[in-house]
Amino acid sequence: MSEEEDFNAIPVMDRMVHKNWKARQSAYEELKDKFTTSPSESDPIFAPFLDNPGLYKKIVGDTNVVAQDQGIQSLAAFLQFGGTQACLRTRSSVVPILAEKGLASARAGTKAASTESLLWYIELDVPDPVVEDVVALLGHRTPKVIAANLKCLVDMVAAFGKTIDPKPVFKALPKLLSHADKNVRAEAMNFIVEVQKWHGRPLMDAVLPGWNLKPVQQKELDEKFAANAAAGKPTQPRLLRSQQQVLSTATANGIESDEMDVDNGGDEEESDPLALVEAKDVLSQVPANFYTEVTSAKWKERKEGLEAVLPVLQSGGPKLQEGDYGELLRAMAKVVHKDANVQCVQVAAQCIETVANGLPANAFARYRFTLQAVLERTKEKKASVAEALSKALDAIASKLPFSEVVEDTLPFISHKTPQVRIESLNFILRLLSTIKEYPSDQDLDQVIKAVLKTLSDTQAPVREISMQVLGTARKLIGERAFEQHFKGVDDIRKNKIVEYYDKATVVAKPKAKPAPKPAARAPPPSASATASNKRPSVATPGQRKLVRPGGGVIRKPFTGSNGGPSSGFGSTESKPVQSSGYGQSSGYGQTRTGLMKQPLKKIPASPSIDSFGPAASSADIEELEELRAAKETWVKEKETLMAAFEAEKQKFAAEKQRLLDEINSLQHSKADILEQHTKDAVSFKSKETQFSRMQGDLQAAYKRISELESAAASQPVKQEPREMSPSVDAEASFRELSLGGEATERAGENRRMSRDFSGGSNSSREFKPSHGGTGGSRDFGGSRDFGLGNGTRDYSGGSGFGARESSVARALSPDRRDSYRPQAQESWQRAAEVTNQLKARIEAMKARQKMY
Repeated sequence: MSEEEDFNAIPVMDRMVHKNWKARQSAYEELKDKFTTSPSESDPIFAPFLDNPGLYKKIVGDTNVVAQDQGIQSLAAFLQFGGTQACLRTRSSVVPILAEKGLASARAGTKAASTESLLWYIELDVPDPVVEDVVALLGHRTPKVIAANLKCLVDMVAAFGKTIDPKPVFKALPKLLSHADKNVRAEAMNFIVEVQKWHGRPLMDAVLPGWNLKPVQQKELDEKFAANAAAGKPTQPRLLRSQQQVLSTATANGIESDEMDVDNGGDEEESDPLALVEAKDVLSQVPANFYTEVTSAKWKERKEGLEAVLPVLQSGGPKLQEGDYGELLRAMAKVVHKDANVQCVQVAAQCIETVANGLPANAFARYRFTLQAVLERTKEKKASVAEALSKALDAIASKLPFSEVVEDTLPFISHKTPQVRIESLNFILRLLSTIKEYPSDQDLDQVIKAVLKTLSDTQAPVREISMQVLGTARKLIGERAFEQHFKGVDDIRKNKIVEYYDKATVVAKPKAKPAPKPAARAPPPSASATASNKRPSVATPGQRKLVRPGGGVIRKPFTGSNGGPSSGFGSTESKPVQSSGYGQSSGYGQTRTGLMKQPLKKIPASPSIDSFGPAASSADIEELEELRAAKETWVKEKETLMAAFEAEKQKFAAEKQRLLDEINSLQHSKADILEQHTKDAVSFKSKETQFSRMQGDLQAAYKRISELESAAASQPVKQEPREMSPSVDAEASFRELSLGGEATERAGENRRMSRDFSGGSNSSREFKPSHGGTGGSRDFGGSRDFGLGNGTRDYSGGSGFGARESSVARALSPDRRDSYRPQAQESWQRAAEVTNQLKARIEAMKARQKMY
């Protein structure tokens, strides 16, 4: 007890830094009581902590858990009664240590006081700084700290609703949902459920697919989402200080609190589910070689390039960062429109769909060209490709105005390809069924008139889908408004349209017509009018003010006993009478009274001259005539202008129709040109293949010629006895050069054998072997064979060519030898000429080869 008295005797500021935890605890308790009983936010008790914000940083981080508990409770009281200045001066230094030490405490009271303090920090200013410090601890190494901060975030959303931005937490949630600690996973699931309760299911449908939830987690979330939907729309239980000021001001002005929307809790349908999703940059991640691969001549390279880009675009999630996607989408549109490989078309359509879904409408509006490219390719009948194209069309249409979509789509319902007509009508059918904003009557009328023309199409599927579109359009605009379009439609088709009308479902609702404004109150009479009304009406007829024709206010005529001109209007005040629109009194002297006696068929455009009675002067009549003439002039001018306007309108309509027809014609011509281009490309490819094959054959021929030249050059010129037979040897030489090496050798052997085994007649030679000695002998007989006689020549050993040549030369007589020389020389000259001719031909062939 004595120690406690000693602690109480110590000043509070000294006890706060005392080494004994009980002294610190007593100081914290005393501070809490003083804060609670302070008369205002400017009380001196708050000054030390406002001047030195680090004091509460030490208090919150007290090493003793009991003292820490009391210190955090005193912090909550300090914030509650200290006001905005207490929050702003201490927030940056206290919140991080409070989130790490206080929320993760083992004491329940410390956790509750820490959460309450953080909620006060949010209420007194804005939530973002506090949420940022708490989210920073979601990557802490201790699971207990992570779970405690997640639970605090759940309490923040539950207390302040939509004022808490969940985007910073969304970045960490995928990792937390797969955390090893079950408490962390449970708190992450609770946070998702709490956010869904405030922001609706569309937000969760947008972000959950990218978090890779387990089936068990998805099932649990679906159950809790259903429970939130059944509970109805929540209301914000705790208001920010700024919201409280707005509410108090409104209450002071007599506005009910129920009429105030201080929690920003709009309907789920009106909020953008992607507003809270973080946009991701994917353009910088597109491979550098994509634009090279997508224009490659090989379809496999194009497909690989597209398949490399698709995961990059899909990694951006439901919201892509805005940027210049023009080059990327133009490359995709070109593939969809012109690529001959359907696999490339399918992947490109998926890329277009991903970009369209990820970009906001205002950012995607400039990429309208993708719509026509996809519509042109709807001729594909393969199921997977057709599905990809349909999804791309729906994604594009969701980001473009209805009028632009209709303008680009309607020309395709009259396309020359039946499949394109079918898919275009299917697209319009989906568009009318799912559009959320009611389109303009002009756009709907344009669609209906264009689709009515397809009811007589040659293809039955086209006619059937056309009737479905018309039935859906009838559901959209209503039965009465659609009746005018039934003119010229036969009963069978009309019944089918009505049948589809009964089955059709639409989302858009016609805009409610504004309630008629109440009739404007008559303006109070001006001072001059009041003064004139109070004066006795003794003015002469010449001083009377003329009422313009068609005016809504007239004065009641004076009906006295003396109705002459001198009587005037009498001395009674005349009151203005509101024109009723039917049976208005036309002037003086009329005796009809009562509504039932007034004419109902026609309202006079202007009062007649007689309606002014005898009080009307000639000046008034002239003024009236001038006004009537001016009116007639204006009416004629109006009619002239309207006629000119109608003529220009018809002219513009005809010009528009002509341009549309020209566009259709050009599109058909373009399709024909593309088809012809494809055929030409195939033909060119075939010719190119033939040319390559012929070029290969030519190279082989050149190679063979070179081999023959080498073989001819490598064989030596042999001096054989056949040189003495000019006619035979010249022809043999020609054959040798023409046939090549092997043929030359065979021809040479044949000639030698014919010479060796010939007889002794004029046309043959005889070979007579000798039986003596080591050699042999040959007789060359006959006058034709070199003029040899019966002489013989023995070959002493060997049978070489040189021996035979020398023996033949010795066997010739001088006369025969001299007679043979001119013939041999002539034969050799002929052979040389043939050789030169062959060489010239070879050189010419080489020259042609160099030209290629």
